[in-house]
Amino acid sequence: MFWLKVEVFWLNVEAFWLNVEAFWLKVKVFWLKVEVFWLKVEVFWLKVEAFWLKVEAFWLKVEAFWLKVEVYLKKHSLIRRISAKSLMYKITMFTY
Repeated sequence: MFWLKVEVFWLNVEAFWLNVEAFWLKVKVFWLKVEVFWLKVEVFWLKVEAFWLKVEAFWLKVEAFWLKVEVYLKKHSLIRRISAKSLMYKITMFTY
């Protein structure tokens, strides 16, 4: 009878340690879920950052386009001014 009580006691000790292990496994699973959540948050913010970089790149392309337009207009305006000056020079030379 004594050995039966000892065996029951050890079974209870084993059951207790199994419960402790189960608890720690639950804690580990919880922290893994927390880590997964923060990784998802980090991925989300990286996607947001990538989106804003694409927006910034788009606006830089728009700005470059308008600068090209401005250069084109100034270039042709300058050509017209030079042409007008050379025409006026030719006219004045012709009249003298």
